[in-house]
Amino acid sequence: MKNISVTYDAKINTPYVDKKKWLWMLSMLYPLEGLLGIFLHYKTANEYWLLLPLIIAYCISPIADWVIGEDKNNPPDTA
Repeated sequence: MKNISVTYDAKINTPYVDKKKWLWMLSMLYPLEGLLGIFLHYKTANEYWLLLPLIIAYCISPIADWVIGEDKNNPPDTA
């Protein structure tokens, strides 16, 4: 009986699969935040809703970026 050992290089023909591709759809919500503030102002007649886009852009987004951190699972250059 013959014993054959084969060593494979992990970089050869390994297709990259983006596991978070559905999260890219969330990028369409960011431009709508301005309309959300206008809509809520229209419904409630409260002027403070017009500050919502500024609060999201300058307070909530940086805090969320800090909490989530850097993505260590970036695609390779060949993808």
